[in-house]
Amino acid sequence: MRIPASALVRLAVALVLAPMAAQASPVPAGFEDLVSGQRERLEVRAFGRSAGLWPAWVTLDHIQFEDPAQVLAALGLSRSAQQTLLPALSTPLPRDSHLACVHARPQPGCGWRAPSEDPHRVHAIFDESDGALLLFPALRWLPREASADDGLHRLSEHAENALLHQQSLTLSGGGRDHALNAHGSAALGVLRSGHLGGSWNYARQGWPGQPTRDRFQLDDLYYRHDLARRHYLQLGRMDRRNLASSQGGQFGLGLLPLERFDGVRVGTTQAYVDVDADPGAAPLAVLLSRPARVDAFDGERLLQTFYLPAGVTDLDTRQFPPGSYEVTLRIHEDGRLVRSEIQPFSRGQDWGEPGLQWFVQGGRQRAQGRDPASGQRALQAGLRLPLARQSGASVGVARIGDDSYAELRTGTRHRLRTHDLQAEIGAIAGSDGSRGSQQQLSVRNRASWNLYRQRMRGARCHDRLGCADALSASLSLPLAGGSLYFGHTRRRSAAPVRSGFARIAERTRSVQVNYSLTRQWRGMSVSARLGAWHQAGARHDQGAQFGVSVSRLQHAAGSSVLRRFGIEARQPRQGEPERALVLAQSWRQEQDGSAREAGAELEVDDRGAVDALLALRAYTPLGHTGAVLSHYRQAHATATAYSLSHGSALALSRRGLFWGSANGADAGAAVSVAAADLPTLEGAAAEVQAGAQGRQILRFGQRRLLPLSGYQRHRVDVHDVAHAVQDAGVRVTRPGTAHQPFLLPGRVIALPVGVEATYTYIGSARDAAGSALAGARILNAAAAPLGDDGGFIAEFPQREAVLYLLRRQQLLQCPLQVREQRSVVLLVGPLACAPLERDALPEHISQQPRVQQLLDAAAPIALGRP
Repeated sequence: MRIPASALVRLAVALVLAPMAAQASPVPAGFEDLVSGQRERLEVRAFGRSAGLWPAWVTLDHIQFEDPAQVLAALGLSRSAQQTLLPALSTPLPRDSHLACVHARPQPGCGWRAPSEDPHRVHAIFDESDGALLLFPALRWLPREASADDGLHRLSEHAENALLHQQSLTLSGGGRDHALNAHGSAALGVLRSGHLGGSWNYARQGWPGQPTRDRFQLDDLYYRHDLARRHYLQLGRMDRRNLASSQGGQFGLGLLPLERFDGVRVGTTQAYVDVDADPGAAPLAVLLSRPARVDAFDGERLLQTFYLPAGVTDLDTRQFPPGSYEVTLRIHEDGRLVRSEIQPFSRGQDWGEPGLQWFVQGGRQRAQGRDPASGQRALQAGLRLPLARQSGASVGVARIGDDSYAELRTGTRHRLRTHDLQAEIGAIAGSDGSRGSQQQLSVRNRASWNLYRQRMRGARCHDRLGCADALSASLSLPLAGGSLYFGHTRRRSAAPVRSGFARIAERTRSVQVNYSLTRQWRGMSVSARLGAWHQAGARHDQGAQFGVSVSRLQHAAGSSVLRRFGIEARQPRQGEPERALVLAQSWRQEQDGSAREAGAELEVDDRGAVDALLALRAYTPLGHTGAVLSHYRQAHATATAYSLSHGSALALSRRGLFWGSANGADAGAAVSVAAADLPTLEGAAAEVQAGAQGRQILRFGQRRLLPLSGYQRHRVDVHDVAHAVQDAGVRVTRPGTAHQPFLLPGRVIALPVGVEATYTYIGSARDAAGSALAGARILNAAAAPLGDDGGFIAEFPQREAVLYLLRRQQLLQCPLQVREQRSVVLLVGPLACAPLERDALPEHISQQPRVQQLLDAAAPIALGRP
């Protein structure tokens, strides 16, 4: 197509005169915001990651961040990168929207530009269709949180050294016996790759016929330094715990005498391996012929108290500390201690971990009581060899005084489709004639098989190792729509007590089989249980039992109520049959990340015996507390039992003191929400969540410790509150994205949460004559011009009393009176507006660049004239 020469001349003249015309004439109505700019929330992306939504001032030519420092921090850049790039991000960035992909669809040559070669500059592309700003800093600032070449985690750049301490209090007793335990553990970050760790324990125990015992001891106190993320050096007082965890290796040497000692340890560590899966813990089951209170001890430390029904029960060991150690179960029935059981426990061992591992340690033993090994020199070493992809072998040697010991252990772990197989075999031999062996097998599919056997023979049955045989086997499988459980335990021991004197050999044997079935019927849950048991030893007992219960769960207004009605029948081998009626009710309420529970249970049998229980529990972001009171009464005896537990954690850093719950708090996220600038704002401000913990609600001005386990990567999220009850819309402005920090013990990541409030007004404006102010511009809010009927929607960062308008060359003020509130929207209805002189316009409004441009374009303003 040919264009006439006269048309080309006219087009050239128009192009030359266009800038002059633009300067001489005002911007067309409705397009002023495009020139003066407006505040928007843009998603910021760099290096393939998102920093979330951030407020920025967007014009036709440039984009300028309101808080560039927080944007750089949210991108996960190093501190040096943040300091270098802050000046570049503090100045307006060219939009360069022509480089974005059309309709956000990736195509060759769009959506990307070469990163800046100057480390002090940043290239950018504003993708209008996607509402995203793409940043391209120099490649030298590429985050290095995890290295792909070695598969090892790296400490998060924003981690800060801090002192973290978690404390717990447990109390259990009844009648003339009691056990009180206070425990604390602390971690203090030192330098870049080290930390001080320690734990203490206070135990007070009293038993009938024995004097009350008090003991306070420093369990461990050491300094650990990681060497190139593959080795570590540890100095101080320590025990065998972390040798069965990723921190110190996957040895799990359960027979070798590795008691507490003062000295030095060096070895390999798997703590930085990029594997976040928890291998879990070995099952811990207890067989009961009747309802019982079970106290679980680690040595003299009371770990937890359980109130369990009759039958076979797997204990909930999630709160048990990691490591490989023995757990003593003290079982009380009808308020009396009937027996004690010792079972091995291990958490953190995984034979599937690859690689060669080793450790060497030496020092002086710190045995308890009058153990002759206390104070003797000790030297131990261990080596773990990978045999196959999921198998390995460990060998450990120890020399304590003049005696030497060696342990060989091999194990495997295989996951094949729905099968999970774990097997382990260990053996020990000592120069003093000690011998021992241990076997463990676990197969899990639809059916679950567990087998454990241990045999120990010391040179004399009252020496350090003692003499003990233990066998436990269990089988759980689905059957006819229900579940069949079979358990068998056999124990024989003659081991030393704390005072150093041997006790009489104990022999116990238990066999129990249970079948349970649950069905749903008309909104109710109907459960039936049939079982039989046989116990031999200090207390001989056998019989059968049957129970059926009906329960109903109801939900209402954030709370739930569970009611249960049941009938129990027991037939001992000797004695009359026992029949009992059980009534129980529990209540639970959840609100803002906290939960409260209350439960009561009453059992009355046909002999007139009454067994009552009352339980109260509270789970709050500042700790968890539980209390249980039980009372048993029969014709000639009564017994009362009680238990109490509390746990919490704190962190002290350069940002202040933070308080939180106590689940593995040797690291954490220190979250703080700024106090509201306006007194009218109160209540929920942000919603946070860390790791597998539940969500927590933070209010304005609150700070909170979100406890995390060290040497693990966790996800930390900060969100807007889903259901905020206030008159303003509250949004989180920073950190504005999810974090996945990898923290060492004694470290916290600080997350100051920025929150902004938005008050939304909806109404219409009219002049003194009642005419709609169509097309008027709102001066104290970046909003679209008023509609033909004078209608408007305006958002303000605070409550406003007056709406200021500019219509043609006239200023007006309109008093805002809220007539109705719907959620976070304030309805003001029709407004009567009056003329305003320019000098009366508030200075904080008149000095805004956007307002000044509108006023200059409208000059001269007819002051005070309609």
